[in-house]
Formats: sequence, structure tokens, C-alpha cells
Amino acid sequence: MFLFAEGMSGERTVLRTLKEAFDQIEASSYGWNRLFTQMHNQMVESIEDNRYSFDEARKSENFDKNRYIDVLPYDHNRIKLTEGAESKPHTDYINASPLRIDSVGRSYILAQGPLKETSTDFWQMVWDYRVPAIIMLNRIVEGGMIKCYEYFPTASTELQHGPFSIACKDSKNNDGFVHRMLELKKKGVDDAREVHHIQYTLWPDHGVPPSTGKFLSLLAYIRNLNVLSNFVDDPPVVVHCSAGIGRTGTFVLVDVVMKLLDNGVAETKIDIPDLVSDMRKMRCGLIQTPQQLRFAWASILTHLEKTATAAAANGAGTAKTIESAGDEAEKKNGQIKVGTEQPGTVTEKTAHTSSDKKRRSESSGDKEDEIAKRWVMTGFCDVTVNV
Repeated sequence: MFLFAEGMSGERTVLRTLKEAFDQIEASSYGWNRLFTQMHNQMVESIEDNRYSFDEARKSENFDKNRYIDVLPYDHNRIKLTEGAESKPHTDYINASPLRIDSVGRSYILAQGPLKETSTDFWQMVWDYRVPAIIMLNRIVEGGMIKCYEYFPTASTELQHGPFSIACKDSKNNDGFVHRMLELKKKGVDDAREVHHIQYTLWPDHGVPPSTGKFLSLLAYIRNLNVLSNFVDDPPVVVHCSAGIGRTGTFVLVDVVMKLLDNGVAETKIDIPDLVSDMRKMRCGLIQTPQQLRFAWASILTHLEKTATAAAANGAGTAKTIESAGDEAEKKNGQIKVGTEQPGTVTEKTAHTSSDKKRRSESSGDKEDEIAKRWVMTGFCDVTVNV
């Protein structure tokens, strides 16, 4: 049953629908901040209670393979490179976490944006797990800082990463995203694989896309490619942003809840905070801000209303399109615009606790750029468990 923490006393009240829950959080003073804080505290308690550790990520030979020093995979749930990493020193470590949602048959790999020195490891992972698609939710440079190394080829070019050659066979610009068709080969192996690469360019770091409608259009496009698993034994897709938790977690949450609804699960059986808490047991810190949590919830409501409106229109024999139904649903839920403050949001200034904890140089072509290795969110992977 869906539950939401209500009132100063912290008592939990049963709610009937996702829309009712959304409206109640929206009406509450600092509702999204309060809910997000409760969820964060629950995550920290879960880490301590279950004695989750990050020892492998913190080993000296692996530590510089992490883009951010407080976004690390758990020891109990990390991707292991089956043939050993190509980067030096040679280990099976990569900052990526598997996520399986058995109830909907979804299988993902949630990863950080590759560094220059981990790009070969990234392609090793794609090869090892026979990944059919990479969903990239960030740009290479955001706010004047490198957020991800350009590990993929652009139109009609080819890159070499260790034993892997990656060629771009086709590239198509869409509304807010680019779809590249890549060919992946490994030296000494007579096997060429196709990998879809979808890069969404409208999502700012620590923010949200310009509207729920545009985001759902991207998700619908990806779903129509038939690359998302329907059974947990299907090959996983890789989803990544810069840290692999904020935009990545938001995307996965919306996809999973939509799949639950599409499979006929009643709204009253879907508890979004509990679902996020379960996901965070697989990768620490998924969904970074109250704003992202609110946007994910609003996207789900837009999907629900869009589906209901389109069904009603078809039943009435009108010419109303699914797109127009989605537009009406966005107006009802309150379209979130980039750059505007929503109730209970965290700005980029407050989300970054430090911008100069540690610095590394990363080159892109002939250009040398400095990338700040900063704390993404206080306490995400900075939990000490006393044994």
C-alpha cells in the first residue's frame, strides 16, 4: 500500500493514488525537502544496519578510477569486468552497479560517466555484458566543467580503446537527443556487435529536463527500440550521467513505475519512496535532489493522464492525439521549467558541498581541461560502519 510521511509527528497515512500523494506533498510546507530528507536518512540507516561497504572502490589501485570521491558502488553489488580491466593497475573494478527489477523484468547497469583512463574499461563492460544500448543523460561539458570523457565516436568516425574499435555507422539528431548506431569490435574476435547510443542533451546537472512531455518522448523512443529488457536474464542497458546516480536514478525510476503501471499493477500498490529506497540498496544515492524526485513523480502522473485521456478520446471517436493529451496532462501537473525554483528544490549551488576537494586533468583531443573531483552530496558514501 502506498504510504507517505505526513505531519509534524511523522505518522504515515495511507493514500489511494499517486496523484493524491503528489498533491499532498506539494501542499505541505517544504514537502519535497522533508520527504527527500527522510529517504536520505533511511538510506544511511540501511547502509549501517546492513553493514554495506565500499572497500573495493576505496583501494589505492581503484580509487582514481572514480569520478567523484563520494559516489562509489557497494562491494556487494558492483559490476566486475570478467576478463580484467585494461586500465592500469589491472583489476576487475569499474564504477558501475547492476540493478535488476524482477517484478518488471528490467535489468540495467548504472554507471558513472567514463574518465579518459577508464574508457577502455567501459567498453570492456559493454562487451562483457553484451549491452544492446547505452543511454547517456549528460553532455560532455556542463557549467564549464568536464562531466564525462568523450568515449564514443561521432558521425562517420571510429575510435580505438585498447582492444576495442568503435565506429559510428549512423547518427540522427532528434528533438533534444542524438541517436547513434555504433559498431563494436574486439581485436582477435570475429564478432561485430551493434550498440545503440542515445544521448539526451536537455538535462542539466542536479536539475530536471525542460518538461515531463519531452522526457517521456525520449523514454517512448527508447522503448520503441526494444532494447530495454523484459526478462531479467535479457542483456542490460547501460544508463549513465556524470556521477551515475541523479539523472540516472530519475530515468530508471520513471521507467520502472511506468512498466509496473503498464503491467496492470494498481497505483495503490506502488510506493515510490519505498521503491527508491530499495534501488538505493543497489547503488548509493540514486536520485540526488528533491527536484529530481518531484520531476520523476510528475512524469509518472503525466504518463497516467496521457494514457487515460488518449483512451477516452479513442472511445469517443475524437481526433485528439496522444501528444495533445500529454500536453494537457503537463498543464494539470505543472510543467517544470529548467532554471526555475520549485517548492523543495536543491539548487546547483547548495547541492555541491565542495568544488575543489581534489582535481584531475582530463584531455579531450588537444585540449587540457581540469575536472573537479568533488563531493556530490554529503554523506552518500561516507558512512562508517563499526564492526
